[in-house]
Amino acid sequence: MSNPLPTYLRQSGPDAEIVVRVVPKSSRNRFSGVQGDALKLNITAPPVEGAANTAVLKFIADFCDISPSMVRLKSGKTSRSKTFTVLNANAETLLEKIQSVLPESAS
Repeated sequence: MSNPLPTYLRQSGPDAEIVVRVVPKSSRNRFSGVQGDALKLNITAPPVEGAANTAVLKFIADFCDISPSMVRLKSGKTSRSKTFTVLNANAETLLEKIQSVLPESAS
């Protein structure tokens, strides 16, 4: 690795893990910055009956341009802080893509 990864992203064998802090019931779905050790993710879905988890999983899959079956919720099912595993993903490649969409002040 040329640069260390931020605390919200790590390589775990062939997979990448991303730590997000979910802000449900937002006006639109987007990565909006870094909050502590997590990537702040605004989601339009409410935090009811797994709707936000499903929306986050789908958002990450769409963002990575992969099937939702390639993304797994690792921890945080009932918390706003969640860790997702992106199967067969390179964390450095994912970092470049995330940094390209974050607001300037958040990178």
